[in-house]
Amino acid sequence: MKVEKIVKELDSLKGVEGIVLGGSLCRGEADDLSDTDIGIYYDPEHIEFRQLEGAIQRLDDTGEASLFLPGSWGPWVNGGAWTTMEGKPVDFILRETKRVEQTIKDCLNGHITISDQSGHPFGFVNSIYAAEVNDCQIVWESPEKPVSALKGKLISRGAYPPEMRQATIDKFLFEADFSIHSSRKALLKGDLNYASGAFFKAACAWVQVIFALNEKFLMNEKGGVHQANKLAVKPTHFKVRVNQVYHFLAEHNPGLACLEIESLQREIGELAEPYRKDFVKAGE
Repeated sequence: MKVEKIVKELDSLKGVEGIVLGGSLCRGEADDLSDTDIGIYYDPEHIEFRQLEGAIQRLDDTGEASLFLPGSWGPWVNGGAWTTMEGKPVDFILRETKRVEQTIKDCLNGHITISDQSGHPFGFVNSIYAAEVNDCQIVWESPEKPVSALKGKLISRGAYPPEMRQATIDKFLFEADFSIHSSRKALLKGDLNYASGAFFKAACAWVQVIFALNEKFLMNEKGGVHQANKLAVKPTHFKVRVNQVYHFLAEHNPGLACLEIESLQREIGELAEPYRKDFVKAGE
């Protein structure tokens, strides 16, 4: 799959402002099963979606790819197309440039949100847009360089925005604690479905906290526990212990599951405490 071929097909389209390489490939985490993610940043006032769909169909091996318009995949996954090029899967993902810019401003100001979104069982955290901008490789952009401007805005307060770090730690420590608290009775009553879902949410919240503690941008919950386990600041044997909780749940051993869950929550809270103090001092 040649990126140059994609650029040649898309760079002259009205309203297209930037083309980027994203996903696991640009982060060096891709394997044989990974798709190639191509992000298309666009101006909603000028984009012509039928023209864009035609260009994507010319790139697709079958020539029949459909472009899903903004809103088709939910409020945050902005639309796009699943295609095959040279026998390999290539996903085109739409991003409205101005909305991404506003979301980065929100993150810089410590306004972190999570929303229901298909394809994201934990939810779509708005800082995913910041992670996409941080991680992506620009392969083409218009003369105004809008994607470069987004990258510049994101690092305007440092390599990892301190307000975003603090807000992420506070929000998701609370989310984890609330999920753990609300699942205790379900665990003791043997409601495995509810308890497993609540623990999944707690584990994903811990991953958010661990990435923030390490000042690393997090793309989404997929592979999150594995990636968090590679970082310096984390509970000991984090991945093993998270997997052990699922084992305890499957074996209907609520007592041991509760002990491990509460131990992990306590350790993550202890890891976060110094960072909170440092943040307060920096803001004085």
